[in-house]
Amino acid sequence: SFWNRMYEVNSSIAYLYLQKNDYDSAHQYYEDALRIARETNDKLNEIQALNDDAGLFYNQSKYDKALEIYLTAMQKSEAVNFREGVALSSMGIGSVFNQQMEYDKALRFYGEALSANEINLDTAGIAMCQNNIGTVYEKKKEFKKALDYFQRALKLKQRMNDKSGVELSLSNIGNIY
Repeated sequence: SFWNRMYEVNSSIAYLYLQKNDYDSAHQYYEDALRIARETNDKLNEIQALNDDAGLFYNQSKYDKALEIYLTAMQKSEAVNFREGVALSSMGIGSVFNQQMEYDKALRFYGEALSANEINLDTAGIAMCQNNIGTVYEKKKEFKKALDYFQRALKLKQRMNDKSGVELSLSNIGNIY
């Protein structure tokens, strides 16, 4: 439809501005995409726009604002049983808590994201969660647990033939030793 296309255009333009580190312009286009999604009652695109905007604030180290938006996106995802949205929002919330050194909270939300990705059979999402969980355990100096998660992620990345993912996993494993 016309409005779905307008949503996609605004979201794509926002992403281009984000790549140029023009956060104000990116935010404006994400807001426009969000407005279109709300006006057309498109819940899935509304959730995507919220997660995108939260990521924008996260990239600027504006963690409180990112957390607020991620929580809204997660609540909306749960309300419509949108597991991909739950996974994405939970991952974002976990990353905020990880940056704020609230590691137990980070693990809780990364665990929720992992569960949602497992339900969705999203192999790339599962591997990303496993790497993130491993990173938190590494920061907590729980190296055996960190290594276990890094090795799980490595196996998935190898199965997916994701060369950069394999490289990241091997680097994470090397950091443990």
